[in-house]
Amino acid sequence: MRRTNVTSTSITLLSLFAAALGVASAASDADIQPNADAVILEISGTRLTMADLERKQAKALFQARTAYYDAERKAVEELIDSYLLEEQARKEGVTVAQLLEKHVDNTIGKDPSEEALRVYYEGVDTAESYEAVRPKIVDALKQRRIAKAKSAYMASLRKDTSIVLRLAPPRAPLTMEGARLRGAAKPRVTLLEYADFECPYCQQIEPLLSKLGEEFKDSLAIAYKDYPLPMHAEAQKAAEAARLPKLKASSGSITTQSSRTRA
Repeated sequence: MRRTNVTSTSITLLSLFAAALGVASAASDADIQPNADAVILEISGTRLTMADLERKQAKALFQARTAYYDAERKAVEELIDSYLLEEQARKEGVTVAQLLEKHVDNTIGKDPSEEALRVYYEGVDTAESYEAVRPKIVDALKQRRIAKAKSAYMASLRKDTSIVLRLAPPRAPLTMEGARLRGAAKPRVTLLEYADFECPYCQQIEPLLSKLGEEFKDSLAIAYKDYPLPMHAEAQKAAEAARLPKLKASSGSITTQSSRTRA
């Protein structure tokens, strides 16, 4: 599996789970999926519905919805920034341009020294002379510093503001068939893990899953599905063996990982 920073993943999973608990009871299938019975196409008199499209082109549709959601999310983030800037400008009795000049542009220090600029120039892939490229380097560095300063300023405005994002991300249909479960008998949230017994990163995330399971034992169920990767020679056999109780007891390596779930 792809290498993942465990600390970063831990924060992400905890945030996602907390968000899921907040929206699980409010979200409905109607909010996420279009009408499955809607006829969207006729071929030689045969009517095809949205359910047919979902079944035949699930991956393409999910990718399209994800791309649309990403664009929506970007627009929402820009709307938040615009709103916060306008509100802060109103409080200070200035225009947005004046606000940014005061809190962003004026915080930028002097241009780097000639020595620093020449060092930067050495790393630029160009045939132009230093004198010809220098203004471009200065401008590029200035714009980068302004972007960082603006990002820090926007973070300070967001810190003092209550923002609740209600834009629901797209969801892919999942089946629990063949999954092994642990946790709450009647969960508000079910976390489905696809893992490989030979994957070191799957093993590294296990402490976090255990922590989540303990912390939210009354509202969380953790489901496990085998996903043996082709580059791991023993993963397929390990997955098969983990489902056989007699073999579990005779293999410490299998027992260690498969103990995270119950059939």
